[in-house]
Amino acid sequence: MPDDGSACAVAYIYLFRRDFIKLRNINNGIRQKGVLYTLSIKFQLNENLRVMKDEFDAVLNENPDSLVVIDFYATWCGPCKIMGPKFIKLSNEFTSVVFVKVDVDESEDIVSRFDIKVMPTFIFMRKGAQIDMVEGSVEDDLRKKIEQHK
Repeated sequence: MPDDGSACAVAYIYLFRRDFIKLRNINNGIRQKGVLYTLSIKFQLNENLRVMKDEFDAVLNENPDSLVVIDFYATWCGPCKIMGPKFIKLSNEFTSVVFVKVDVDESEDIVSRFDIKVMPTFIFMRKGAQIDMVEGSVEDDLRKKIEQHK
C-alpha cells in the first residue's frame, strides 16, 4: 500500500460520512502538525458530491478568524507540481494559517464557485470571504500575500 496518506483519507471520509467524527474534532491536531487539508472526491461516489462541498465549507466555518489559503491545482499541471512542495513548506512555516489543497479535476463545484481559470491559483479567505488571490507559480508572491494577511 502506498504511503501517501490515501488510506487515511479513505478512513476519514468513511467515518466523516457516518457521523463518527466531525472535522472540528481533528482540526487543531491537523494544524498543529502542519498537515494540509486536501479536499478531494476521488474516494467518494458521484452522488455524494455535496459531502465534498460540505467538507470544504466546514473548513472555512471552523476557522472564521484564521487566514485560509486555498491551492487550486491539477495533478497534470507542471507549475502546480513545482509549487506543491513549496506550499507544504509554507504550511509548516505559517502554522497559524490554514492551508487547503483542492484538485480542480475532482472538485468542479468549488472550482466554479471561485471561477478558477489558471493553475495554480491561490485564494485567500477570512470570515468566509475572499480577500486576495495569487495566480501562477511564484513562491515569493505567495509568501508576501501570506505575510500581508496573516
